[in-house]
Amino acid sequence: MRQRKFIIVKDWNGKNIEIRIGYPIYHRDLLNKSDHMNHISCYGGGRWDVDFENKTIKLYGASDDFGKPNKKDIEVAIKNIDMHSWWQVSHAIDASYNIDINEDELSTYKFIIEY
Repeated sequence: MRQRKFIIVKDWNGKNIEIRIGYPIYHRDLLNKSDHMNHISCYGGGRWDVDFENKTIKLYGASDDFGKPNKKDIEVAIKNIDMHSWWQVSHAIDASYNIDINEDELSTYKFIIEY
């Protein structure tokens, strides 16, 4: 069963920290086949939920595949969100809530980190 999940990935040097948000069956489904070749690993994950009224995206929980992410890594990953990442979030919201939301509006939402 699909669920709202996210992972934190970074390169093997511990830099280039990113968040990947999706609506997969498993957290590992958010990894790309090329990640290992590109020296990218997952450093934890969890779940997410959107409060449309308050324009917030809540991050919480832990991944069965990768464990609980480090809060500092999440904060850095959020700061590193680019247009492609916002598109990914928008796509995940469209799929899981069955509503249409554009990236420009979504980029005004605030993340709530419950760790």
